[in-house]
Amino acid sequence: MESKAANEHVLTLKNIYRMLTKFDYMNHSYPPLSPMAMKGQTLVRFWRELFTLGLPEGIDLSLFDSESGRSRSLTKVLNRTGTERLADKWFMSLSASSGEELLLSMTRAWQDTLTGHDYNSGALNVRLNSFLEALSASGELGREENENLFLNLRISLDESAGAPTLFRHALALSLLSVFALYGNRLKDTMLDRIRMTADRGMNDLYRRSLHSDAEAQVISRRDCLLCVQPLAQDRYFGNDAALESSMDVFVGGGGKLLICGLGGIGKTEFARQLLQRLRASGLYRRIAFVQYETDLNTSFALAFDALDGLSVSQRIEKTRDILEKNDGGRTLLLIDNLDNSPADDSDIAKLSTFGCDIMITSRLTELEGFVSLKLEGLDMKDAAGLFMTIDPDASRQPEDVRGICELVYGHPLAITLFANLCKVRFWPADRLLDRLMQSGIRELSFIRQAVSVSVPNVLTETFDMSHLSSQQGKLLRLMSILPLIYRKPDHLSLYAQDVCHNTDDLTDTCCILSDLGWLMRSNDGFAIHPLIAQMIRLKKFGSEEFPLLWEMIRQAGQTQEHTRELISMVLNLPKLNLENIRAAILLEKRIAFIPYLRLPDRLYELTENFLKTEPHEACDEADFIVAQCYRALVVAGDADAFRQRLRSLISDQRLLLSASDKSNIYSLLENGASFADEELKSLIGEAFEIIKPAQDDTERMISHLISLGEYQRNALHDPQRALDTLDKAESLLQREGEEKTQRCSNLFYRQACCLLDLSRNAQAAARLEACIGIMLESGARNDSVNMMSTRNTYALALMRSGENHKAIEQFRMLNRFYREQKRDDQMPYAALQNNIALLLYDMGMYKEAESCIRTALRIDRRHGEQARNLPVHLRNAALILTRVNKHAEALKTAQEALNKHEKLYGRDSGQTGYAAAVLALTLAHNGKTPEALAMIDSALPVLRDKLGEDHQFTKKALEYRAEIKALVKA
Repeated sequence: MESKAANEHVLTLKNIYRMLTKFDYMNHSYPPLSPMAMKGQTLVRFWRELFTLGLPEGIDLSLFDSESGRSRSLTKVLNRTGTERLADKWFMSLSASSGEELLLSMTRAWQDTLTGHDYNSGALNVRLNSFLEALSASGELGREENENLFLNLRISLDESAGAPTLFRHALALSLLSVFALYGNRLKDTMLDRIRMTADRGMNDLYRRSLHSDAEAQVISRRDCLLCVQPLAQDRYFGNDAALESSMDVFVGGGGKLLICGLGGIGKTEFARQLLQRLRASGLYRRIAFVQYETDLNTSFALAFDALDGLSVSQRIEKTRDILEKNDGGRTLLLIDNLDNSPADDSDIAKLSTFGCDIMITSRLTELEGFVSLKLEGLDMKDAAGLFMTIDPDASRQPEDVRGICELVYGHPLAITLFANLCKVRFWPADRLLDRLMQSGIRELSFIRQAVSVSVPNVLTETFDMSHLSSQQGKLLRLMSILPLIYRKPDHLSLYAQDVCHNTDDLTDTCCILSDLGWLMRSNDGFAIHPLIAQMIRLKKFGSEEFPLLWEMIRQAGQTQEHTRELISMVLNLPKLNLENIRAAILLEKRIAFIPYLRLPDRLYELTENFLKTEPHEACDEADFIVAQCYRALVVAGDADAFRQRLRSLISDQRLLLSASDKSNIYSLLENGASFADEELKSLIGEAFEIIKPAQDDTERMISHLISLGEYQRNALHDPQRALDTLDKAESLLQREGEEKTQRCSNLFYRQACCLLDLSRNAQAAARLEACIGIMLESGARNDSVNMMSTRNTYALALMRSGENHKAIEQFRMLNRFYREQKRDDQMPYAALQNNIALLLYDMGMYKEAESCIRTALRIDRRHGEQARNLPVHLRNAALILTRVNKHAEALKTAQEALNKHEKLYGRDSGQTGYAAAVLALTLAHNGKTPEALAMIDSALPVLRDKLGEDHQFTKKALEYRAEIKALVKA
């Protein structure tokens, strides 16, 4: 019988599996495949999945068939201890496809398998080399028929090769598994078909592995001007040498190219031509298209689904993670029309650190970390060729064509417009040349010495000469404020109801404009050149030109995509007024949980600028806009921007003082109270003092006291002081006879939250019951989101009061509502699941509580920093995980909860003190009782000082201390 050691030195599928999964296999090392990822995996299942995925079409896969249960034939193959013959039935099928197709297909399957099992590349390096040495020492690789295998394996593990580590490892495992599967029936002719040589080496095989997948995967979601097919070779003029040199930037990996030049010089088309060559080379596995709009952060958010719900500060790093993902190949990022400098958009400077290849078109002439390629105007031969390709009749007047081209220094966009004008208007070239000279275009638009072109002037002159109809001009104005993508007429008709009566009319108008060169045309529809859009917007126009579109904006878009486009249109209008800005804010509010990134800043600045230049006749309207801008900053989790804006608002008190209705100002101050920022707290307090009404102004004083109470509870974490303030507001409401109004209901809710903070749970439940009664009497729907939120807090108060059966009834109603409304992926549902988990916890149903709290955390994680309840949910999760004996996970969760509590509430708050007590409990259950005692002993004084002896958190912390002491004795 062969020894175990001897068996380890034989090339079999079982030994490859051992090498990948077994601890201390052949040497003292960690297994390359993650034990957690391999949990539940078996030898047979592992190879069945890999070969089913990796063998090319046409091979008989019945050997690996799992439908009839465990395959005895496969088990026999897997349990071979040597290189015996493979059964004739399987050999005949497998040998039919033993060429490069088999090797590449297996390599892709191995790449997916390795990444799917969280493989450790360093550990695999160690194991593979040890495995090969053992095979060589045993004579396994010394036999003549296996020399080719040994050579190929050494090539695949050569770290100097340009292919990524993942590909090289996958290729080595492919070779091993193919040889192990065939056994000693792999003949020389078959070996030769999968041989790597100097002529057909690693990098060549790697490129073909990518190219064999046909098109590289596009990982961005949004259309982009770069996505369009490039011009055919016979219609593209100039820059052939630049295309060749630009290829060299990318071939070696890590290429970063900035394609720069004047607007309309052909940067986007050059990028399309270069991309076509790069795709054909098979260099890239993934491609991402980004149309630059506003700033890089906004542009990325519009391009990648994975950024939905993340705060501004998270998006750039998340984009980096997406682009740097190890997916078995390289990634190319393309950004079109980057028109800001790093000074204007600081995120641009971070692009040089991205671990992917990047191509950018821009009017910037240089960018740190990038190779700059400046495009110039066409030489006169190519310029004339472009003109006459568009307008063949112009070939009869070559000198006049040359004169036109010289006039604009070979500028491609200008030449294209001139040629289209001649073609459509049936003008001979000499007539156009005369018109251009008469217009004084040379003097107006060009500086010969610097060989530069004032392109907007050229476009304006050409536009005026085109004599477009009113309908055509109106459509161009609409296109100029739309996001820069291609769109088909049926999509464009959604916004063009003010321009054309039907889609056919719209299509005809688009075709005429594309014939004239004012629109670009492709199979994807029509788009406007960004430079032409810029020129059109110089002809100031406003929303009054598009009444039907404006009505649509007032009603907001039917889908999120439409909403975003409507916001862009509002902000791109050359003439803005407060109504425009208000409309954009209302639209933005509809996608509050996918914030439009820097939109709050832009809207605030637009408002600020408008108020400086226009009569301040609608101050309340401006108050609303400013307040909503602040709300959006809160949603985005941007405390720095909020603080900066609030300082500006306090220094210029016009908006704070002049509005007759302060409700929006109060709203923004309450929103700011959610930040744990001492300076911000002080600024909010200062603002409250500025807008404090006179004592005899009862109406304003009520609003002031309600908002002040919210500030004292959320920012100062002083629920008793907040309750005293709210009680004063209640006295004024009663004096005014408002016991049953919506404002009274709102007040009761806030009082109840303070009472819950103070552990006066029965009183809180009574207040909430009264609140719900007022809401129902005033006609509020019992199934509205606002009502459900109130009922959720009511159920929590009932639970804390010991009225579990009443609480369960409320929770069931709430759970049914959120599921029926398909709102079970939103943050209110996370809060509900947290409350249900707490109820189940109190009832000793810990496993059921764990399921609920995990649901809450999953929703919170998806919403990122917008999930303001995440710290509390983490704290509760740590408690529940402790009760189900998942102590290591509980400790990690409790530590995260404490970190987030300190950030949100400050180090010395009662909330943070309780989070520290929970962490102490998890430490004790992980055997760290001395640290646990020290931590809970430091937390208790904070809880007593901030919350008092009778607060539920203080009482629970004392229970945890007793539990920790018991663990010490045990």
